[in-house]
Amino acid sequence: MPSVEALASMIKNITVQTNRNIIDIIDDADLFSVLKPESPRHKYLSVDANNRAFQMCLRVTDKMLKHNLEDCCFGATKFHRTELNPDWSTARGYILELDGLLFYL
Repeated sequence: MPSVEALASMIKNITVQTNRNIIDIIDDADLFSVLKPESPRHKYLSVDANNRAFQMCLRVTDKMLKHNLEDCCFGATKFHRTELNPDWSTARGYILELDGLLFYL
């Protein structure tokens, strides 16, 4: 199970639990720090539309939007990369580790 499926599941979980729309969630720089220009991973936001990995992400997103994607992150609504340790994570136990990401309720 690629992490893109878990991230899509997490986004869907947030929409269900908070009634926020998907656009607001995917534009949330507090949730996705890669959106911040100072992030070392910000450069990865630019990708050729024909890139195979990008095309796979589009297929997974399409499945999520059509409600054809099972929740593969067990209800998680937060995540971070394993090399990070945000303050909020110390009071929680992660429920899934996948491809260098830790997912939390």
